[in-house]
Amino acid sequence: MNEKGKCFLAMIKTTENYDNLKESLADLNNKITVYSLEGDWKFLAHICDPAATNQNFACIWCKCPKHERFDINKKWSLTDKSLRARDSHKIGKHAESKQHNCKTNLLFDFIPIDHVIIDTLHMFLRISDNLIELLIGDFTEKMPLIRYLLFQMGLSK
Repeated sequence: MNEKGKCFLAMIKTTENYDNLKESLADLNNKITVYSLEGDWKFLAHICDPAATNQNFACIWCKCPKHERFDINKKWSLTDKSLRARDSHKIGKHAESKQHNCKTNLLFDFIPIDHVIIDTLHMFLRISDNLIELLIGDFTEKMPLIRYLLFQMGLSK
């Protein structure tokens, strides 16, 4: 256990998919006393089982459809069920009826969804990737204007 109260539970050499993780981590269900889960997006997606990130309901924590992700007038919550937050127990029901991109039950259905945390390094790397992509896109979109202004000022070379 480290100074933050976290400990290393398992090192598994397998492919990342639901079935392999379920089999490899099955004995942890009887040994865990404090329930929280942290990992990168791919690992959490396999554990929490939303479908691929390009599907309609890709968020682990809420049921926001893809076409409403950028609507800032809508209110979504990661914990408030009245604002369409996911619930560990309902994910199993959604899996049975194939709703909200749920294919199977949660691997650790006793861990509340609000105790599932994405790794901050991967989150910030993904945010910075998107910001750099937007910056480059904005720059290339405005490049003709920049060239024109430089030409007008005599600084074309």
